[in-house]
Amino acid sequence: LEAIREAQARYTERLLSLVPEGVRSVLDVGAGIGDNARAFAASGYQVTAISPDKNHQKYFDAEPNPAITFHRSKYEDLDLDQR
Repeated sequence: LEAIREAQARYTERLLSLVPEGVRSVLDVGAGIGDNARAFAASGYQVTAISPDKNHQKYFDAEPNPAITFHRSKYEDLDLDQR
């Protein structure tokens, strides 16, 4: 289990390193329980996180963050005014 946690942490660090300069908002598709969304928010990004799973909302509700907006939705059904 520890190796999986370490791999996830490396993956999140890699994702953060790939964001181009000047980007301030991120769409986290398949956000799961929100680990990557929280990491992006902690790094100063506004995050829109989406997941169709009915259980994932509770993880975002348990740790509210003004930089993260969660939508229970599939990507194909997502209707946002943001770009």
